[in-house]
Amino acid sequence: EPRGQGAPTATLSNDLGFTMIITDLGGMIDTADRSPVMKLLVERMVRSFVPNADGTPVVSEEKKVSFDGLSGNVVSIQYRDKDGYDRTCVVYLLADDTHACSCIVQYLNENAVAIAPVVQKTLDSIRPVNTSPQQDAVTPGEPKP
Repeated sequence: EPRGQGAPTATLSNDLGFTMIITDLGGMIDTADRSPVMKLLVERMVRSFVPNADGTPVVSEEKKVSFDGLSGNVVSIQYRDKDGYDRTCVVYLLADDTHACSCIVQYLNENAVAIAPVVQKTLDSIRPVNTSPQQDAVTPGEPKP
């Protein structure tokens, strides 16, 4: 779903207790530029948690990841909310040779084992959206109308 003038974004919520937000960042992001972009994404997420956190969120080191269609970087943020629930937010910056996207996954720590396979399958399935003009379907060998 388009978010105003911004990039196309998909929000997935699952009964297992996680939310995933995937945002198309458009064209490719060079490997050298990924860490600064990741830093910006993580800083923004940490700032959003501070008002509801009981203490300071703990941010992991940036690591490399690879899925079926994309590879990139990942950082996890852990914090306890003011209601006493331990939560995790995982920030992915994923790219291939032509496209990049961010993916934010948030969940209660008690649900981590249950959601891991679903999150993995979803991340494995991410592909760039075809933005080229749709062509009329034509049977192979048939002239175009």
